[in-house]
Amino acid sequence: MRGLCISVLLTLLMALASVAYADTIKTKDGKEFEGRITEQTDEYVRLRTGYGDLTIPRSDIESIKMSSSRVHLKDGRIMEGIITEEDSEKVVVRTKYGELRIPRSDIEKIERAQEYGSGKREETPKPPTPPKKLSAEEIRQLRQQAMQLLQARKLDEAIAIYEKLVASGLSDAIASIVQYNRACAYSLRGDKEKAMDALEVSVEAGYTDFAHMAKDSDLDNIRSHPRYKSLLARKEEIMRKGAEKVVENLKKKFGESYIYEIDKERKIVYATNQSRAVLEELKSALNDYADAQWKTLFDNKPTYYITVVCPSAEDFRKMTKGRRVGGYYNHQQKILICGNIGMVLKHEFTHALHFGDLSARGQGHPIWIIEGLATCFEESVLKEGIPTPLPNGRLNMVRLALVTGKYLPWEKLFKYSHQKYMQNAGVCYAESRYILYYFWEMGKLKEWYDAVCELYDKDKTGKLAIEKVFGKPAAEVEKDFKKWIPNAPEPVGATPKGAPFFGVGTVGTAAGMQVRQVVPESSADKAGIKAGDIITEFAGKKYTNRDEFATAIRAQKTGETIKVKILRGDKEIELEVKLLPRE
Repeated sequence: MRGLCISVLLTLLMALASVAYADTIKTKDGKEFEGRITEQTDEYVRLRTGYGDLTIPRSDIESIKMSSSRVHLKDGRIMEGIITEEDSEKVVVRTKYGELRIPRSDIEKIERAQEYGSGKREETPKPPTPPKKLSAEEIRQLRQQAMQLLQARKLDEAIAIYEKLVASGLSDAIASIVQYNRACAYSLRGDKEKAMDALEVSVEAGYTDFAHMAKDSDLDNIRSHPRYKSLLARKEEIMRKGAEKVVENLKKKFGESYIYEIDKERKIVYATNQSRAVLEELKSALNDYADAQWKTLFDNKPTYYITVVCPSAEDFRKMTKGRRVGGYYNHQQKILICGNIGMVLKHEFTHALHFGDLSARGQGHPIWIIEGLATCFEESVLKEGIPTPLPNGRLNMVRLALVTGKYLPWEKLFKYSHQKYMQNAGVCYAESRYILYYFWEMGKLKEWYDAVCELYDKDKTGKLAIEKVFGKPAAEVEKDFKKWIPNAPEPVGATPKGAPFFGVGTVGTAAGMQVRQVVPESSADKAGIKAGDIITEFAGKKYTNRDEFATAIRAQKTGETIKVKILRGDKEIELEVKLLPRE
């Protein structure tokens, strides 16, 4: 028999494959194969397993069992699972995301689980037509459009887009957010059962920000629902299982060469290709820093798990997809990616702590405060358990902006959108950092931050908080700040006059030193180095740490010409740079 020729391979696949709600094909020689039936003809049945598609001749088939039912909804979606309950009002389907209660009025038809023999095709459902696959850009645009409609309370239009997104097939990370917003839309419209269905699917897909959920007024209509109360009662179990699922996914992505660990006390998942000793140092540093910030600045700890990944250089390049960053924190996915352990890690981890506090408060601070806090503590030390920011190179950018007329008035900076802020990132990051550094120097950072949160409903920019804490108009405080900048503490190891001055602000990455800004008319500027370039080699050596890089510059001689290799996009360029003296 033709089917028996592949019996050894099929037996192996049968032993290895595992598919939820698997269909089962039993052949006449006693073999059973599990998967999902994707195609049937008079000649063969095609079965999709975890290791590929198998084509089995009908003449070899003894029986076929479809173990799951498929509920076709009128809006085009298909819910697959086991029907556990049904009556004239509803059908309850157990899916991989949990049980969904579907009103009869929403159902187009039901293809029920069945078993039939002799390979006959009668009553065998054809596989549903797969929905159109959306591109990442199409998904982004639709999500943005749906959110705007949701905020404008155009609920039917928002729901229509969310249903389209759900039907298209999404990754768990995106599905968790889309389903959460879909739940909000249904809740606002008064469709409590649909809201709960979407919320449960969202949680199963990975949404675990229960603090935000508790504060979100969009869900007020379902607070008293028994399923909502049950969901909250299981939140610790849900988060724990979610963290375990994250580790499983990370192992699939990076393999067994990485170290994985779950810190249940602080709700952090770690993944790194560094040694166990390095991981322990990393954990100790982050734990001490987090405890200090919760004691001195942020009142609320994250109520969800945060994933911290310090990947290999190769994996980091893949994850950042060519973006010129040293790391990033994605709050929607609750994941922190860092190219190296150092300043960038502390910067991004401050974001994670800040967002944890904001979730509990139900607030969203403007970009200048978000980046201001992260940059303020990106270079800091703990002194008697208190996070103490250190002067850094961003000071020179603020001073330069004041001299060249590129300084941004507070009134303008405080109202910048994220897009506008990033368009002028060099000055914006530097000013934000040193405004909050100034508040810290004045002993008022914590008091100001508390005032920002207290006055959030009246003023989201932070201006009223400044006036409350300093006791005078923000414009007067800004004048004091501008007078303070020339006399602000110098960065450690600042270049003295007459010493070789390279003229760049950098951040360490796995690939080298990424240039954030270039001082006009400096050695680097005259050699053609631009913001965004990555210095892969300086005087014959590679540097990934800013302090070591600064030391290497100071070790050169004024007037000396050195070779510098840079990476600009995918192109490597070698330059000769004459080191001019600092004026």
